[in-house]
Amino acid sequence: MRTALSRTALAAAVLFGSSAFAGPDGDAPAPAPDRLGELEQRLADLEARVAQSPKDVSAYALPDEIDFCGEPVNLDAPGVRERMEKEFYLVLGDRAQVVLWIKRARRVFPTIEKEARAMKTCEDLKYLAVIESGLRPAVTSRASAKGWWQFMSGTGKQYGLDVDRAWDQRADLNHATRAGLTYLQTLHDKFGSWPLAMASYNTGPGRLSRAQKAQGLDDFWQLDLYTEAERYVPRTIAIKLVMENLAHYGFQIGIEDGWAPEPKGYVKLTIPRGHDIEIIEAARKSGIPYRTLRRLNPEMGTDVFPSGREIVLEVPRGREGDLRTWMTGEIARLDKLAKAPKKPRKRKKRSAKRNGGKKGKGVASGGRKSKTRGRSRRTYKVRPGDSLWAIAQRHDCSVKDLRRWNKLGRKSVLKPGQRLVVRR
Repeated sequence: MRTALSRTALAAAVLFGSSAFAGPDGDAPAPAPDRLGELEQRLADLEARVAQSPKDVSAYALPDEIDFCGEPVNLDAPGVRERMEKEFYLVLGDRAQVVLWIKRARRVFPTIEKEARAMKTCEDLKYLAVIESGLRPAVTSRASAKGWWQFMSGTGKQYGLDVDRAWDQRADLNHATRAGLTYLQTLHDKFGSWPLAMASYNTGPGRLSRAQKAQGLDDFWQLDLYTEAERYVPRTIAIKLVMENLAHYGFQIGIEDGWAPEPKGYVKLTIPRGHDIEIIEAARKSGIPYRTLRRLNPEMGTDVFPSGREIVLEVPRGREGDLRTWMTGEIARLDKLAKAPKKPRKRKKRSAKRNGGKKGKGVASGGRKSKTRGRSRRTYKVRPGDSLWAIAQRHDCSVKDLRRWNKLGRKSVLKPGQRLVVRR
């Protein structure tokens, strides 16, 4: 009975304050019997919440057995446990970053797992995408590696990706994942183990082969490599360990609580060569927010759709027909313009007065030539609320032309009073 009273007193103190229940001798009397069950339950809930709250990282330890793609990590080998613990505690210490990985993983992991199963390769390789890009599509490194799997341009092309300024499939999850897993499987076949395959993915197969030959070793954990490559493998394994045991390490959410995949539709189109169709105009005419269209298609690198190729666009579900209809009509309109016979341009005869009184010499004169060109150029003064698209519509030109004529970048901001060339 004494134990029950002590527990109940603690519950009462937590819930209502100790002074409200203290008797003359300092002991807290038992509350009414009908409240005892309620207090006990609320205390149990409080204890459970305290138990689940994140602890200091030093409260956690590596499990006795760890593997990656079915290959065990020998934690008893000299230096291996120390390297694993370093990356393990660094991952646990950056809890906000882990939460963002969890949130993104719900959208990304199913695609990687599906591709891995189709290729009969290891599903654990999805954790390389975490360390490579943080599960973001268009991340670009200082060395110009880009996308979900951080391919260099040449390697991406070697594994079947379209890579150019207008359309870059390194940012396409399906295509890039297929290329990434194929490359990793090729490296595994070459080096014979997943740790070596992962290290060569990071440092390059040639560099790893030279290190193996110079040191006479085939075990990743014994090789002396440069720091980033040595950390790459244990960090990837540590990420796997944490993300597969989130509740155990004090995280209140699981991957199933991440950001839900958006319902999407697909529009397959072939853009004829030479047709410049502006992305912002297609978005506006089809009722899709411009930001949304670019976010769903991170492969797009310029302001216009890539011409001379077939593309598949992701759009919010239900807007497929709107975009397809407008794009088909726009392509037909541009085809018609391209096929229409061009009218010969009539050359105006220059008067003797404009030619300085001498026939045939006005064009050759430097000052007169630049002056004539200046008269054919039309400018526009930017007003408050103007946009490039609105100005282009008003003056029957394209946004691309405005950017080129005025040397404007994608992030250039228009200012009221600014003069823009709107016709050459």
